[in-house]
Parts: sequence; C-alpha cells; structure tokens
Amino acid sequence: MDRFDLDDYISAQYGTPKLHIIPNYKEAQKWCDLAKELDAAFEYNEFFIPSNVDNEELCRKIIDTYKSLDRDRSMDTLHGAFLDIVVNSTDEFVRNNSRMRCRQSMKIAEELGCRAVIFHTNYITGFKSYSYREKWVIDNAEFYRELLDEFPNQCIFIENMFDDSPELLKKLAVEMRAEERFGVCFDIAHAFLWDFPLEAWIEELG
Repeated sequence: MDRFDLDDYISAQYGTPKLHIIPNYKEAQKWCDLAKELDAAFEYNEFFIPSNVDNEELCRKIIDTYKSLDRDRSMDTLHGAFLDIVVNSTDEFVRNNSRMRCRQSMKIAEELGCRAVIFHTNYITGFKSYSYREKWVIDNAEFYRELLDEFPNQCIFIENMFDDSPELLKKLAVEMRAEERFGVCFDIAHAFLWDFPLEAWIEELG
C-alpha cells in the first residue's frame, strides 16, 4: 500500500494548502502587500469581538476597508464569534443570542466572499455527564447543518479550544461526515494545554 500523504490528500480534497495571516484593518494595505508577497490568504479576527460587530459604523468601515483591497478573497477565512458562545445552551436566551452571533459571523463572511468560517467547540470540558455531552453533539450538528443550508457558499470549520481530548470534536465530525462543507480546524497550541498526546489528537481527528 502506498504511504498516506496528508498534503496530497488535502490538495486533492480542497486544493493546494494555503498559508493564512491575521491582518489588521488599520494597516490593511501593508497586510495586503504581505499576503501577495507570501501568496497567503487572510483570516479575519476583528469580527469575533462583540463591540466591533455591534458598532454598525465601525463594522461597515472594517468590511469596506477589506473589500477595497486589490486582492482575491476567495480563500480567506473568518474567525467566527466564540466569546461566551454556547449554541447548545439549555437557557433559551443564551442559546438564541449565541446563534445570532454565529449568523452575524456567517453574514459578514458571505459579504467578504470568504471560503470558510471557524467556530470553537466551547463546551464545558470538566462536565462529563453523558447526557450533556451527547446533547452537545446533537445540538451542534443540528445548528451547523442549518447554517450550511442558509449559507451555501461558505464552509464551516470547528476548532478545539479548551478540549482536553478530541472525543467530542471527533463525534461531531462523524455526525457531520455527509456535509462536504464541514470540517475540523485543529489548533495545535490549544491541544498543548493538556496532556493528551499530540499524535493521538492527529490520529483521532485524521
């Protein structure tokens, strides 16, 4: 059997892997020039900050600044809302507001022409209740299917945050395996917060 090559697999599934850099809209042209020099895409980080999104004038300014740059945005990603976001909350108010924030992220990504939006798992790591963890998988899968239907031109990637193991992220990925525009964003730095072996993370999520 030929040796499995991750780079070849990613290229076949998604195209050539792309370096992403995090720009600052206040120095947008500088970051645009750097992206061209490195053949890199952007990952926008301004829009997970609630005060940036709630200030309509500022939010419009940031979006328009990025849209004014002479560059291809089709491979860009946007880091979606994650601060205090619990899309599976049993508290209806928290759940509805969390989902509203996620939809805001998707709408901005749609306007910018981003390829994907990245959200976090955001579950309570130390809460080992079976019912809580199973509900997390079911509710997240249901919600992200809704978002994929609402935004047919964007992908959604879910990133490990304070996850102490790949267990729930893997379960969600398996539940969503039929969705071609859904995937996992593995943050290696976050994984190093815990003792779970890095090799096992990669094996479980691969």
